[in-house]
Amino acid sequence: APWPFSMVALAIAAVVAVLNRLAIGGPQAGHLDALFSLAQLVELLAAAAFLARTALAAEPPLRGGFCSFAHALLPAQQLLGAYFLLAAWGSKPLEEVEGLVGEGYPFKVLQLAGAAQVGLYLAAAAWHFSTAVGSKTGSASPAVAVDDSVLHRALIVQV
Repeated sequence: APWPFSMVALAIAAVVAVLNRLAIGGPQAGHLDALFSLAQLVELLAAAAFLARTALAAEPPLRGGFCSFAHALLPAQQLLGAYFLLAAWGSKPLEEVEGLVGEGYPFKVLQLAGAAQVGLYLAAAAWHFSTAVGSKTGSASPAVAVDDSVLHRALIVQV
């Protein structure tokens, strides 16, 4: 059952968020900084779940046009968030900004989580589109072997 694993992962994310938070909300609003970190870490868990779901949903009836649209769009969307976390603070990537650290290493945690989200969504997209090609050629494996006739038909340009 996925529920116990999900609850443990969420609890770990909450602890990491509290121990690695920014200091943007001020001394009276440290909980808001922890919630910001938690939101980023929960998005990381969502990206991992999305990859797992993509790997498990290899049957063509479970993959429509919107599914392909989501697999194409989500990496680009998360790339914007990761870019913000890497570039918005006026420092080098993975470098803590003094005065904005509430506790721990929030910049490293948030920036690595953002980059990992992009990687997980890219992996899900690669899996989705490679198995979509595989289902058309009779193979559901992401490592699709395309025979010469299929490749030849794909390269023919009709004039």
